Parts: sequence; structure tokens; C-alpha cells
Amino acid sequence: MKLLKVASLSGSLTLIKMGCGFLIGKIISVHLGPTGIALIGQIQSIVTMLTGIINSPTSAGIIKYTAKYNNKEYEYYSKWWTASLRIVFLIYIIILPITLIFSEQISLYFLDDQKYKNLIILICSILPITSLGTLITSILNAKEQYRDYAKVTVISTLLSTTLIIGMIYYFSTQGALIGISIQYAIIGLIGVLITYQKTWFKFRVLTQKIEKEHVLNILKYVAMAIVSSTLFPFAIALVRKTIIEKEGLGSCRNLAIGLAHI
Repeated sequence: MKLLKVASLSGSLTLIKMGCGFLIGKIISVHLGPTGIALIGQIQSIVTMLTGIINSPTSAGIIKYTAKYNNKEYEYYSKWWTASLRIVFLIYIIILPITLIFSEQISLYFLDDQKYKNLIILICSILPITSLGTLITSILNAKEQYRDYAKVTVISTLLSTTLIIGMIYYFSTQGALIGISIQYAIIGLIGVLITYQKTWFKFRVLTQKIEKEHVLNILKYVAMAIVSSTLFPFAIALVRKTIIEKEGLGSCRNLAIGLAHI
């Protein structure tokens, strides 16, 4: 019965995400045309790559060790949370200066224009909030608090969808790019608002003492998560860039349609 409830919830959340994604894609296609599709596709690839890197310590490893030791005291299993947050911090202090220094080059390479460098910086600046959102949803998932997990997912999905559509309506392509750039950070903000009164939501997790094994346990999942979450969007970004150079912007619409069926 429990498995059925979880499967039903997971299926419902997937349908909501797919529906919102289809709606956004349709609006982008109608209002922004091939150029908008190409730019937004590239921005989505950049966002996916960066969030994949920053989220690598806060996803699979957190779910495993929280679920495994959930019957123990909070002080025991929260040490893996602390380890993950410290690894996130180390990753971020590497990503941030690289992004700030090479934002123009990244913008030129992926978006064929240096004017989008501030967008790259915006994406990087909100990565800690994105990672916090992933940590919260991972904890909720591992602790089997599926109702709160569903709340965070549904509210953040609907809010980000509404935001993106509103940004497209009022600010056209630039608004869509900004909306896509900040959508994952919304999960972090909603996650904090929904869970900050939970008994396990304690800021001491940032400072408590941990052992070497906690860090090593999380690091086992970091490399795997980074590779799996960055290779595909990077490959798609390269394919899209090649198509634009060889066939023009209009062909990116066909690529987007093809990816929607994968």
C-alpha cells in the first residue's frame, strides 16, 4: 500500500512537471520563435550543468545516509548534511571566480554574444540557494515526509511556471532567459518556507563537528553525480551550437521537438 502511494505521488508530480514544461515550451515557441528557442535551450543547458555540479553533494548521498540512519538521533545522521554543505561551499568557491572571470567567454561560446555575461553571473550567484533546495528535498524524500516533498515540488513548479510565463509576457526573450535562470532557486526558497519549523531544520548543522568518514561518504557520490548531470546538457549545447552554425536558428526548433520525445 505504501509503495502504491509513493508511486502514485511520484507519477502525479511527474505529470505536473511535464504539463508545466509543455506549457512553457509552447508559449516560448509561439511568442519568441526560433531565436528564443535556441537561446533558452542554451541557457537551460548552462543552468543544468552548473546546478548538476553544485547539487552533486546534496542529492543521492544525502538520501542514502539519511534514510539508512533515520531511526537514530538527529545528531547522528545530520553529520552527513554538514559534510555535504561544506563540500558545496568548496565547490562554489571554485565555480564563482571562474564564472566571474570567464563569463564573457562562456556567453560568447554558448550564446554567440557577450551581452549575456550578466545572465551567467546571475545563474552562478544563486547556486547556493539551488543547492539548499536540493538538500531539503533530499531530506524530505529520505525521511519519507512525502506530503511536504510534494508541497515543495508542486508549489515551486507552479510558481516558477507562472514567473516564466509572466516574464515572457512583459519582457519577451530577456524575461524568459531570466526566468529560466532562476527557476531552480525557487525550489530552495519554497523549501525553506515549508520546512523551517521542522525539528530537523537547525542552523547548527552548518557548524557541528564531523569526521573524515562523513566527507568521504558524500564524496563517493559527487564525481558520479557531476558526470551524469553535466555530460548530457553539455553535449546537447554543443549539438545545438553546431546546428545553429551549420543550419541556422530555425533548425533548433526541430532539435527541441526531438528532445521532448526522449
